[in-house]
Amino acid sequence: MMKKKVGFAGLLADARNSPEYKAERLALQFAAELERLMEEKSITRAQLAKKAGVSKAYITKLFSGEGNYTLETMVRFADAVGADLHQHLCDGGRRMRWLESIPGGRMTTVPTPLARKTVVSRMDENDDGLTSAA
Repeated sequence: MMKKKVGFAGLLADARNSPEYKAERLALQFAAELERLMEEKSITRAQLAKKAGVSKAYITKLFSGEGNYTLETMVRFADAVGADLHQHLCDGGRRMRWLESIPGGRMTTVPTPLARKTVVSRMDENDDGLTSAA
């Protein structure tokens, strides 16, 4: 039997390993990325609701952290802002970073409130985009 950690640091470590914490973190990241794209493309919450086929109240819940959405709903939101939704499973002992390929050969990480650092590097025009940039 695995011994639980003691103290606040232990409780926090245990919480961070829970499925509920991980799911909430993913939901917050999705909402942050959606909001970033809305700002970049000057899409209002009302426009997002209309394009995604959901109510304005649902959008309010989503951005207040109370939204509970399915993959289908996430795809609707991505389509509404002209984006593609991607998913990826990463081995538990590894860290993963998404990179977006920008026309002209640049790559950049996707900035979110949970990952503020942005890395920019050159990418060969013939690169398949499967290698990471540092």
